[in-house]
Amino acid sequence: MAVGDREGRMVVRMTGGATPQYPVVMSDPSFTECVSMFRPWDYATMAGGAAFGWVFTNWSVYPTKNEWALKARSHPALAPTRWGAAVGFLGALSYVYGVSYQRAIGWAENGPEVKAARAQNPNKWKE
Repeated sequence: MAVGDREGRMVVRMTGGATPQYPVVMSDPSFTECVSMFRPWDYATMAGGAAFGWVFTNWSVYPTKNEWALKARSHPALAPTRWGAAVGFLGALSYVYGVSYQRAIGWAENGPEVKAARAQNPNKWKE
C-alpha cells in the first residue's frame, strides 16, 4: 500500500506485519528526525559506548601500566585506543538510532515523544 507523507514523497508501508503497540509519531522518520528525538539517556549510552571502546582497547594494547603512553596524547601508540573509542561510539549510535526509530513508529514506549507531537500539531491528534 503506497501512501504520501507530509512532504509529498511516496512511501511504501508494509501491511500485515507487526502492528505498533504505541501511538505512531511518524510513519517514516528520517535520520535527523530520529536524532532529534534522542533522550538524555541515549546520549549517555553513546558516551558509555565510546568510553567502553576506549577502555577495552587501552587494556588490550597496554596490559601493563605504561603511564608514559597515556600522558602523551599525540603519541602514535594511542591510535588503537582512538579507533576503539570511535568504534564504540558508532556501535552505540547505531543502537540508539534503532531504539529512537522504534519509538517513532510506535514499536517501543514513546510517551514523551507523543506529548511533544501533540503539543506541536494538535489538529493531527484530535480524538
